[in-house]
Amino acid sequence: MRINRNYQTPIFRKRKEKSHVWRNLFFLLLLMASVGIFILRQRPDMVEDATNRLLGIEITPTPAPSSLAIQAQELFWEGKLDNAAALMAEAVEIDPNNISYLYEYGMLLIDLDDGRNGNANQAIDLARQIIQINPNDPRGYALRARGLVWIGNSAGAIPVAQAGLDIAPQFAPLHAAMSRAYIGAGRLREAQEEGIQAIEFAPSDVRSYWAYASSLFFSGARDEAIIEYERTTSVHSGFLPPYFELALLYLASNRDQEAIDTYDRILGVQPSNARALLRQCEAYRKIGQFERALGLCRDSVQTDPEFVPAQYRYGILLYNDFDFNQARDAFQACVELDSGNLECTYRLGLTYYYLAQDDYRINCESQRLSPLDCTSTETCQMGWALLEDSLIMAQTRDNVEADIDIIREGLGAISADPACAGISGRPFPTRTLPPDVTATETPLVTASPTATIPPTHTPDVIGDDMDDMGG
Repeated sequence: MRINRNYQTPIFRKRKEKSHVWRNLFFLLLLMASVGIFILRQRPDMVEDATNRLLGIEITPTPAPSSLAIQAQELFWEGKLDNAAALMAEAVEIDPNNISYLYEYGMLLIDLDDGRNGNANQAIDLARQIIQINPNDPRGYALRARGLVWIGNSAGAIPVAQAGLDIAPQFAPLHAAMSRAYIGAGRLREAQEEGIQAIEFAPSDVRSYWAYASSLFFSGARDEAIIEYERTTSVHSGFLPPYFELALLYLASNRDQEAIDTYDRILGVQPSNARALLRQCEAYRKIGQFERALGLCRDSVQTDPEFVPAQYRYGILLYNDFDFNQARDAFQACVELDSGNLECTYRLGLTYYYLAQDDYRINCESQRLSPLDCTSTETCQMGWALLEDSLIMAQTRDNVEADIDIIREGLGAISADPACAGISGRPFPTRTLPPDVTATETPLVTASPTATIPPTHTPDVIGDDMDDMGG
């Protein structure tokens, strides 16, 4: 057999080398995946940020708590305490064990306490947390003592403040808290001494000046208190709480325009401050500008419909203006918000009596109906029942003799009025306290001291108290 061979082609050819491209690509992808997993575990935020950018989502970064605290401090000096407290709340949420944040937030809460929002109790809880974190930090004791004063427990605040002073004798907020606690305990000389020490240890702390001014306020040293309140506002002109007390002192000293200007200062920073609107209403009423006062009291009620003193004052202005329908609504709102409010209860009763008079004159006399056939009798009955409740309520309290006189005058008027013939001659209710029941003494100090001038009476309506600055 013959084999044909191509002698130009070598029998043993050189072998082709195998390609490693796919193998190298595999190892490269494996390395990249490993790096990606490592980054994902170490910095998941980078992956999230890349994803958000890919999808076009803009995420606002969460600020550091230290940045929030700095912003809050700036707002505090601008007088924007609400905003400052909100930022400190965020800082506490991010870093709940930071004593500085807990303390500053608690102090702001007390500054903003209005007796209804529970701020002081929340501050006491924050103080308890501080003490648990570090029992040797005086800030926890200062915050707790101040909070106890604000809820009316001055007796309980004194040993707390003293415990803090045993740790840090020169910590000014403890002296300021002790000053306020002594006010509530009636130890006014010691209150002044503690206030002076607070200023000595912290000459730039507005709360120290405020505490000392308050000690003079409650000591009856009116002129000296005004000077100290003015000094307090000069230390921090944007810190609004002391302005309320300063304005009250201006009114009591018949420096009425200065009081109005002071309330204007508050409203310039907080135009929706229902308390400032109410106080300015009272100031304008004091100087005889009734329409201006009525408008401001209406603004206060509309700003905060649950503000009981505003409902009462608004009702009084309407009552004295013989607008008994709207006065009834205001007093009714007041009673619904605070069923134990003596003044609102008997004012509502008197208002029903005058509404019955109007009804009797317009509907009964014009139609020559018997009083027993008139709706005025039902209205009188409502007024009588409220006055009865008020008298029973008043007989359990101290220092309400003027109120009892007004209530009895109203009951006597209903008994003698033909418009209320259906209930004429009913005896006045009486109530004697059991031997073991005594009246509870009200603490001297509150978060916001008020001045009260006893009501005056005119023949026009029962219990007209046009000059009453209470509420």
